[in-house]
Amino acid sequence: MILAGGMIRWPAEHYPDKTAVKFEGREMTFREVNERINRLANGLIDMGLKRGDRVAALLYNSPRAIETRFALMKAGLCMVPINIRQTEDENAYIINHSQSDVVILDGDYLPNWERMRDQCRAVRTVIVADCDDAAGL
Repeated sequence: MILAGGMIRWPAEHYPDKTAVKFEGREMTFREVNERINRLANGLIDMGLKRGDRVAALLYNSPRAIETRFALMKAGLCMVPINIRQTEDENAYIINHSQSDVVILDGDYLPNWERMRDQCRAVRTVIVADCDDAAGL
């Protein structure tokens, strides 16, 4: 049985130089993707997050979203997807109801976060990804 973390680790070990992701004319190998996933997973653990903690994510449909999902799985964390098509009130409800204390978002969504910040008092950390590199590459 391959666990969630092994879904990217296995090809990174067996096919490290093969292309894993192609996005907007750029490519990354399985090794590169796995390294990025590991850095994010370890960073979240270093922040003090524990297995089962919830992390809300408002991300473009991009390689960064995939990396985030795998990093959260590797770290034993639960991803709480929030959606730009929902209202800030709806997203704030999801964040609060899920007890997410960390939010990861693409920089372009920072204004959306600013409008719901006061409703999400339990959120202690917001990680803003580089909005100039939505591909995450």
